[in-house]
Amino acid sequence: MEDREYYIDLFEIYETLLTEKQQSIFKLYYYEDLSLSEISIMYNKSKSYIGKSIQLINNKLLNYETKLQTYKKNKSILQIVKDKELNEQIKKIING
Repeated sequence: MEDREYYIDLFEIYETLLTEKQQSIFKLYYYEDLSLSEISIMYNKSKSYIGKSIQLINNKLLNYETKLQTYKKNKSILQIVKDKELNEQIKKIING
């Protein structure tokens, strides 16, 4: 799995554990596909600061997953269930 997709999946699980600012920076970078420079202008911070912030956010998401393993458990459940309709119902429950 591409790192970008993996981080987005983790974010969707652990978003509420991040600060509002971290959530905003993550969304701008991964969902809005803004560059570090564009985000740095919006926050009046250096490009380096934004880059380090994104790395910190990604590390937090990885740390949450290492400890809680919610993503791993969700994927395991979906792999076990072969019935497509049931699989879709489980995805809806998992994703809220």
